[in-house]
Amino acid sequence: MNRPSSPKIRNLALRLLVYETRPGMTSRVAAGRVSKKLSRPLCTLVGVDGYRSLLSRALVLGSTEVAWLKTISVNADGNIEGFDRVKAQFSEAEVAKGEAIFIAHLLGLLVTFIGEALTLGVVRDAWPKAAFDKVPV
Repeated sequence: MNRPSSPKIRNLALRLLVYETRPGMTSRVAAGRVSKKLSRPLCTLVGVDGYRSLLSRALVLGSTEVAWLKTISVNADGNIEGFDRVKAQFSEAEVAKGEAIFIAHLLGLLVTFIGEALTLGVVRDAWPKAAFDKVPV
């Protein structure tokens, strides 16, 4: 099984973050956009509460690698809050590292709970125009 620290999971996390990085946008970071895009297919699979639980667990797991992830929270709607504050306090590289770790843990949890094929299906559903056929999870 692939863990969040596996190169395949981290590579997929980085690719999703690249897809959602917008030049000149400072009010939100890419991890927020990635998690928002994943919310529709994931809420369909596990419901809003299940989705919030996945996000919260990914933050807890990621905080063992990047301490500031402890300051990020998930609100009742399943949106993550606090990345704006972090972006103002840390370097771009440190924020990018934390985002990648958070998204990798989220993907790793999905692989654990629903398997590689369904995880890749969720990603394809959220990014239908992206080429993920050759990206193993």
